[in-house]
Amino acid sequence: MVCFHINDGIAGKSPKEQLDLTRAMPMTTGVIDSARIYKMFKDKGYAGPVLLEPIYPTYERFVKMEAEAVVKEVAEGYNKMEEFSSKR
Repeated sequence: MVCFHINDGIAGKSPKEQLDLTRAMPMTTGVIDSARIYKMFKDKGYAGPVLLEPIYPTYERFVKMEAEAVVKEVAEGYNKMEEFSSKR
């Protein structure tokens, strides 16, 4: 494996109700345990890229923001995931 994408589900929807192209930033809704998944890969020695992949509706908000604000929010999400995964 050369990279993996990680995100969160849409709040208020059960796992069965989640649609393929609708996702939130990791560690924002708690529908998907992003930190656990991230830790599983790290524990198995994965050292490649990790792409935080918010899809609809999150990207619609991002396209209206300044690039620096988007980068800051994504970095905060990644750091939160890293922090939570190291505590498990």
